[in-house]
Amino acid sequence: MGYLNSMAHFYDLSTPVGLPDLGVVGGNPGVGANIASNPIGIHGKSICAEFNGNDSNYNLGDVVELNAVTAFTIAFWMRIDVISSTDYLFQKGAVDELAIVTFNNEIFFVMQAAAVRGYYNHAATMNANQWYHIAWVYNGLGVGNVGRLQVYQGGLPMPLAYTGTIPATSIDHAGISAFIGRTTATSFGGLLDSFAIFTDPLTQLQVADFRKMTMQGRL
Repeated sequence: MGYLNSMAHFYDLSTPVGLPDLGVVGGNPGVGANIASNPIGIHGKSICAEFNGNDSNYNLGDVVELNAVTAFTIAFWMRIDVISSTDYLFQKGAVDELAIVTFNNEIFFVMQAAAVRGYYNHAATMNANQWYHIAWVYNGLGVGNVGRLQVYQGGLPMPLAYTGTIPATSIDHAGISAFIGRTTATSFGGLLDSFAIFTDPLTQLQVADFRKMTMQGRL
């Protein structure tokens, strides 16, 4: 449970007008736009945020824990409307963005624009309108792409393909806001719940424990 000390932000996504934030480090409540509340949260246990696939987003402000760092973990629950679509689930920056994007049948975890990313075929592991827990673990001290970028779905490691070389340090997007969803027509379409940002690269056991904790409503 000590890994929870590295949780910089936690957003339960239970209200369309703002984000309750655990605020362990540098709390930021965020500002929601064009978000609807949906009573069908994780396994029906909580209210979550419904994104319209057009212009729904939460502006988190400058999440400094992602700027020029050697490690982070972003974990959340997602329930996508359409598998084969182009949807931004998360974005910080523009030209050299840090982002999570679905594109056709794949989900990209982008470190530095599309040229540097890890990705896998989520169409083979997900169905539309079902809940899945995702954890993006970045460890710049790891060896090679596999050691530096890992993704877990449902607590299990996904076999990733890579484009480019995963860097030892993330891009410095100081002063640039991070968004859950996006402000344009490629915003995420579906439901999101229990969105967390950690400053540590979580292990598989820690990811699985956090998944269980949020699923049971213990956070």
